[in-house]
Amino acid sequence: MKASVTLSDSQDLSHLKPHTNAWFEALLKINEAQALMTATKIAETGCSDGCTICGEKTAPIFKADAPPHMLLRLCKDCRSIQKKLYDATYTLHEDSPPV
Repeated sequence: MKASVTLSDSQDLSHLKPHTNAWFEALLKINEAQALMTATKIAETGCSDGCTICGEKTAPIFKADAPPHMLLRLCKDCRSIQKKLYDATYTLHEDSPPV
C-alpha cells in the first residue's frame, strides 16, 4: 500500500529525504513547477544528489527554516539567490558534510 502525504501549514517535512518518491509527492502538493523542474534536472544529469533548483552535482542537504521545513539539496549559488529574493534561510542538515 502506497503511503500518501497530506500537508498542513504547520507540518514538518524534514523527515523526507530529498529527491525520493515521498519527497516528490510532497513537493508536488507545495510547488508543482519546482517538483517538475527538479525531476527534469535529475533526469538530465543522472544525479539524484544534485541541487534541487539548478541540478549542480553533489549539493549538500539543508533544512528550510520556514514551514514545512522541507529538506532540499542546495548549492551555494542557489542558497544565496533564495536568501536575496525571498529572505529564505536554511540550516545544514546533520547528514551533510560541512560546507
